[in-house]
Amino acid sequence: MHRPRRTFDRFALISATERSRMYVDSILALAREIETDARKSLRLEKQECKSCFYRQRVGGASMTSQPCACCGKLMQFGSTATDALCPECAKEHSLCKHCGGDLEMRPRRRNWPTAADAPRTGGAPDGND
Repeated sequence: MHRPRRTFDRFALISATERSRMYVDSILALAREIETDARKSLRLEKQECKSCFYRQRVGGASMTSQPCACCGKLMQFGSTATDALCPECAKEHSLCKHCGGDLEMRPRRRNWPTAADAPRTGGAPDGND
């Protein structure tokens, strides 16, 4: 692959500088939002930790089914950006439904739940991997 030479003039340099500055400003604004947990009530309503709630997700455009990591209930998603837990298990155990971590990001909590009958690894719903 070959790319042509970039434009190197005052306008191009100012544009690149402004884009970089806007990008850094948006990262700093996001960091402040995470630090203050500005939308905590919505985040808790969605049953997500700060990391999963405030960052952008990318998923492929494909209907995806995946069992809940805790209870094994089959969940359906509109993309490949799936959740680890069903909403019921996430709420019952105070876990993030997307990543499965502690909702308040406490690694030293005492009561970590275990899976009911669900296998610990993925696979086809019918058991035929």
